[in-house]
Amino acid sequence: MTYEHSFQEDIVEMPNIPLDLADTLRHYLKRASYSANQLARRSGVPKSTIVNWLKGRVKRPREWQDLVAIAASLYLDMDEATHLLAAAGHPSIPDLLTMTHDPKSAELLNPWADSPQQQQAEAPFLAIPDLAYFVGRHAELERAKQALLDKRSASIVSIQGMGGAGKTVLAAHIAYQLRPNFPDGVLWARVDTSDTMSILRSFADAYGWNVDKYTDLESRRRSVRQLLASKRVLIVLDNVQSSENVRSLLPPTTGGCAVLMTTRRLDLTVTHGSCRIALGPFSTKDESLQLFNVIQGHDYVQSEEGTLLDIAEVLGHLPLAIAIAATRLAYEPGWRTADFLTRLQQRAGRLDTLASEEQSICASIDVSYEGLSCTEQTFLNALGILDGEDFSVEMIAYVTQLAPDEAADLLRRLHALSLVQQGRESRYQIHCLLHDYLLAKFREEPEEKYRLQQRMVEYFVEFLMLHERDYEALELEHSNIRHCLAVARKAGMDEWFVRGVNHFVYFLQMRGMYDMAIVQLKAAEVAAKRLEDHHALALTWIQIGELARRQGDYDTAEAYFQRTMTLLNERNNRADSHSRKFCRTKKREAYSEEAYRCTLDYNMGLVALYRSRYDEADDKLQSALRLARELDDDTQCAVILTGLGVRSSLCGDIRQAVCYYQQGLTLARALDDAERTMVLLNNLGVLAMRRGEYAKAEVYAQEALALVRKLGSYDGQCLVLNTLGEIALVQKDYTSAKAYFHKGLALARKVDNPLNMCGGLHKIGMVANAMAEYSQAETCFLDALALARKQKSRWHSASILVQLGEVYYKQKRLSSADSMLNEALTIAEESDMYEVRGNAQFALAKVSAARGDWTTANQLACQSLVQFEALSLHMEVEAVQTWLNDCIEELAVVY
Repeated sequence: MTYEHSFQEDIVEMPNIPLDLADTLRHYLKRASYSANQLARRSGVPKSTIVNWLKGRVKRPREWQDLVAIAASLYLDMDEATHLLAAAGHPSIPDLLTMTHDPKSAELLNPWADSPQQQQAEAPFLAIPDLAYFVGRHAELERAKQALLDKRSASIVSIQGMGGAGKTVLAAHIAYQLRPNFPDGVLWARVDTSDTMSILRSFADAYGWNVDKYTDLESRRRSVRQLLASKRVLIVLDNVQSSENVRSLLPPTTGGCAVLMTTRRLDLTVTHGSCRIALGPFSTKDESLQLFNVIQGHDYVQSEEGTLLDIAEVLGHLPLAIAIAATRLAYEPGWRTADFLTRLQQRAGRLDTLASEEQSICASIDVSYEGLSCTEQTFLNALGILDGEDFSVEMIAYVTQLAPDEAADLLRRLHALSLVQQGRESRYQIHCLLHDYLLAKFREEPEEKYRLQQRMVEYFVEFLMLHERDYEALELEHSNIRHCLAVARKAGMDEWFVRGVNHFVYFLQMRGMYDMAIVQLKAAEVAAKRLEDHHALALTWIQIGELARRQGDYDTAEAYFQRTMTLLNERNNRADSHSRKFCRTKKREAYSEEAYRCTLDYNMGLVALYRSRYDEADDKLQSALRLARELDDDTQCAVILTGLGVRSSLCGDIRQAVCYYQQGLTLARALDDAERTMVLLNNLGVLAMRRGEYAKAEVYAQEALALVRKLGSYDGQCLVLNTLGEIALVQKDYTSAKAYFHKGLALARKVDNPLNMCGGLHKIGMVANAMAEYSQAETCFLDALALARKQKSRWHSASILVQLGEVYYKQKRLSSADSMLNEALTIAEESDMYEVRGNAQFALAKVSAARGDWTTANQLACQSLVQFEALSLHMEVEAVQTWLNDCIEELAVVY
């Protein structure tokens, strides 16, 4: 007979005693204050045997007699002796009293023969053995016990869940713990392997009641119900498959009986209104480790904890799977834990590895699968192509070509059978080992697998095109989209793959997943070349360039933009040979040469802007704006007007910057483009702050923050929170500034966005610098610098180096200041960052002045002044002139 396994750590109400032979024996030995030698003399058990037990060399003694002799010598009561035996995998004292007929062995049990517990043992107890390696499930255990002991009415408790979760053994554990509360006995029946008439006979036989004369179900049922009417009995009905299986087995509702059921079904009508306990995989890593611990021992688990947790993760923390893995590792020779993990990580042979004697994950799943109709099996098989966290009804309906209502009904049916579980927001999910089982079904049907995969890829690529900036929707489908792109790439669905990547990459950028974005784009580049699809290749190169620009790698960005321009010129605007008929939606299908050139001019203008080449930036951005207006593309116009506003702002022309931002804002609001509206409001807030209009700046930024929170863009929230922090900082409200910057940093860390984390640390360092907390400022700037260098962002690196140099200057650490500032100057000169170069020169001037080198100080200050004047940076020009005037006496000495 095969039982599912679930495991809990304690038996017989001894929560503080570990269920391990070595630990259990040490506990009782310590309590008795005996040495191993003394215990050997008292019990007659050899000292070497006792020492082997205490050191964990022998975990499962073959015979129980020596253990019983030890228990008697330590004066253990029945429960404690049972606990010691259970730790070694042997039956309980009451069971031994019942089953032992050898006089010599029976004599060993005399200390417990007349105990109150043994008097109770005379009542029938038909439960299966309570496994020694039983861990976790504390909440479920307590809830079941409370419900079963409710004497106000006859109680029914059902333990429901997928195969392998441990329903049967949890029921057995409950039966052993509640045995004293049911003085008339515990009855047990495996409902799916026995017929109702036979089960009723076994219940009657347990009390010496012969019901063979009752040859029809109704009369036999009435007889057994009469027998149980005056008794307090716990009836366990294991593996119930339908309400019809058990209706005739239920006791009278007026007596003191209680019923405990285990079932994979969540929709049994007999459980309506009863206590229903859902049992799934272990909910914590600790429970999985406990199971490894009781099977393999504490020392082994402690030394291999990380690898064992990885094994549990691969197995989806399913108790039966972990038990099989732990048993094979413990009792089969030659296994290294790391090698076993490697075997399990190979999906093709994973289920074959999860089998040990009668225990098998495949056999457990077979029970549910074989009970499905052909339609249900076909539908369930289709779920095998998925590999995301969960999935929507709409997606699986599209893949299986069913009506949404029909797909929803089938999912509800599979959920009722514990084959699928509820996911997030009305979605569903399947366990990873069931996923492996379903994948194996496709080995003989590769064409069907490809057909389903193709429809899955179609669905998610079109989903990307329709929800490119809907971050909440993309967050839900993120894992599915990654899987679908991997499938498309491996299956050679190049057209879909390229299109999917180019619509997914913006989400990856917004979440700071730059490494993943570049890997996907490079693969899309190869696929586009293979297709000879020059439009797709151009779009992919633009995306790579934009990614490099966002990371401050302007050399790479310019190289890709120039490469794209060359490709377009070579093609001379010829129509692409591919019809693009593989997508249903027409959104962004046609991308003319003018549209490409508009995008390229905009991006090249931004690169020039960040390199402080402001005239070139203005030319490119104005060209992009003209093209966008010719294309009647208001969305792109709003984007370009934002760039022109930034250019004007950096050049000190605040009035023109406001004009550009207001024009863009009008377009964005008309388009109901919440994201662009948010950016423009934020930028208007920055300008208001620079003019000293702090209340107005706060209004703009708060409106932007409300929008971005509605959008669910963590990247946008970081941007606006930093603006609010800067508004507080310039007003010397350092407490509020730090609060805003820390919130932004927390969001950046939540999505692991390195550049936003870099920006947050940079801002917090600026607050510390303003408060003369130089040690904290230095720490923040150094952490930010490490992130900037890791991301290869030269602009961020140079800007932070200038700030760090300023901190060292204020601390009079002039050599360190020199080092930081000269490195910043080198980067700025190599990358044409004229504004950063001016800032580094001005800071170096102050360092030289602090050394008394007024000649160098004057030269550097004048160089920075020329730089700022050329860029029309009026505030910076004023700052340098003020410093020169303050130092006029010292500078006069030079001449």
